Amino acid sequence: MYLIANHSSIRAGLLLGAFALILSGCSLLLPSPDAQDPIIEPQLPPSPVIVPTADESVADPAPRPVVVEPVQPDPVVLKVAIVLSGRVPAYENVALELGGLLEDFDIYDLSDRSLTQKDAFDAIQQSGASVVVAVGLRAAKFARAVTDIPVIFSQVFNVSGNELDGENVRGVAAIPPLSMQLEAWRQLNPELRSIGAILGEGHDSLIEEAIHATDANDLHMHYRIAKSDRETLYHFTRLAPVIDGFWLFPDNRILSATVLRQMMEYAGHHGIQVAVFNDSLLSLGAAISTTSIHADVAKSILSIITSAVAGELESVPGITPLSEISVRTNAPVVSQVALEEGEKKQESR
Repeated sequence: MYLIANHSSIRAGLLLGAFALILSGCSLLLPSPDAQDPIIEPQLPPSPVIVPTADESVADPAPRPVVVEPVQPDPVVLKVAIVLSGRVPAYENVALELGGLLEDFDIYDLSDRSLTQKDAFDAIQQSGASVVVAVGLRAAKFARAVTDIPVIFSQVFNVSGNELDGENVRGVAAIPPLSMQLEAWRQLNPELRSIGAILGEGHDSLIEEAIHATDANDLHMHYRIAKSDRETLYHFTRLAPVIDGFWLFPDNRILSATVLRQMMEYAGHHGIQVAVFNDSLLSLGAAISTTSIHADVAKSILSIITSAVAGELESVPGITPLSEISVRTNAPVVSQVALEEGEKKQESR
């Protein structure tokens, strides 16, 4: 069910592409400083003794200030349990980046069926971990259910629908800020005027973010709420006449492989640029893909860990936004849309 790995093994193994996870804890051993030779002060000749005369008095020398060296506290080595939903690059790379920022951690792979879920729980409890970092939905639900120590999750899009909210639970956004994506999208297509989006229930904050981003760029925003993949396709075909861009959010509750392909084909035939959050969808006809950067995710997780250890978790928002973005585009699709826009302008003259 899981695999515990030494952090040094993770760094080396992942960099070589193997991401070897071993069943042993890991600790940071601080080497003791090398012994130093004693410092021998040079011997100076004795100073002459001056005997004061009867009418002279000897003043007491001014006392030297006492310098007290501050006592340096022993470094605190924080134990972190990292739980992965599975061995996929999106999860492993976050663990790799996070491992480079931590001194002591164990990794548990829930896709390893050699051990039971109870064994994973017992191992985390016995490890003395202060925080659990869950990467992926399965790991987040597991950690939320089995431990009372702070849980920090990432790579999870549907948070409220999976009841991940909690007093000791915090998350990192699954996608980059929409304003950053929209900035890249507008550079790619300055003629963008109206954007549509379809989401499942429970994404009110994301809808507010989308409306704010489009309003700031003088764009029209159209959104619909769906409960199934067929309803998503229904809404999409009716939005198509009034939009020239579409945000395809990774809500797997209202998407299926079949409907996804139908939507991409329909968008292509009607000159609608599709913006996605997964590079693999560029091959299906998406115009632009924006994804998170693993190092940015790891830094965001570390900031929450720091707050949790300092007893300041209450001041951390439920979802911490990311601050960096990776952008990839589909040149043929972008060129085709630009050509169609030019033809429309010619026809309207």
